[in-house]
Amino acid sequence: MPFERGGTNAHALFYNAELFETFDVPPPTHDMSWDEVIELARNVTGDVGGTRVYGLDMGDCTLLKMQMGLTCLDPDTHESRLREPEWQPFFRIVRDAYGIPGGYQETDERLFVFGKSFKRKGNVAMSVHCPQCLSGGAPFRMGLVSFPRYGERKRMPSGTRATFLALHPKSKRKERAVEVMTYLASEPLQMHLARRGHVPAIRRSLYAEQYGSETPLVSGDGGSLSWLFEQEDEVWFPVEQSNYEWQASRIVKEEMVRAVRKEADWGGAIDRMEERIEAMLAAAGPS
Repeated sequence: MPFERGGTNAHALFYNAELFETFDVPPPTHDMSWDEVIELARNVTGDVGGTRVYGLDMGDCTLLKMQMGLTCLDPDTHESRLREPEWQPFFRIVRDAYGIPGGYQETDERLFVFGKSFKRKGNVAMSVHCPQCLSGGAPFRMGLVSFPRYGERKRMPSGTRATFLALHPKSKRKERAVEVMTYLASEPLQMHLARRGHVPAIRRSLYAEQYGSETPLVSGDGGSLSWLFEQEDEVWFPVEQSNYEWQASRIVKEEMVRAVRKEADWGGAIDRMEERIEAMLAAAGPS
């Protein structure tokens, strides 16, 4: 029984409204491109009262990869696609996002994941997150706008992560367990979760207008966040993938981390990625 969606179809660009006020810089707006967001990040990177502020944490770079419709490997031959022209804008955006002097790449935080620094420390001006970022507390006023677009295309990265409720076959109190599951999946509780920033399993039309209404952290629009889910109408993702796509993507991320932290040069990054991918495929044997 579905309980909560993972929110992977509705990522957004979250921002620290108070930091933008401190820098006297207008906050991000809907429908900004990645290049525009990166340029804005340059203007909110620096020292504030002895605290270093980082302009942008782009989060899981897999979202950009999905948005651009890229795969690391050919789905049939498993050969690398990393040198194809379509990949070059991806690497450029990542280099630019983490090439800002004094930027997020200079922290000890993990890169290319949904970092906790944005909410926990309050020293990151912008960060890509899923709607669950709204739930819980934060030491600052928060705003959010639409997921950055690539070129003129607004297609959003898609995913299927969700939370489900299941009855264990050996449960000694099956009837009681069903009662609990029924309550958790009920519309009143699901609506309560939606108002608190969780993405429920019920139909979008039932909760979209009230979504996040009980999360006082949000600034900016100050009204309905239904636009967050309207993005889903633009969802797209290449379904056909190699059986080794996940492993190849992990290798690409690891080598990009080394490059943006200047532990290795960008010039040889693709060479290192392909060498490691070839070794991984060789170790895996025939598919």
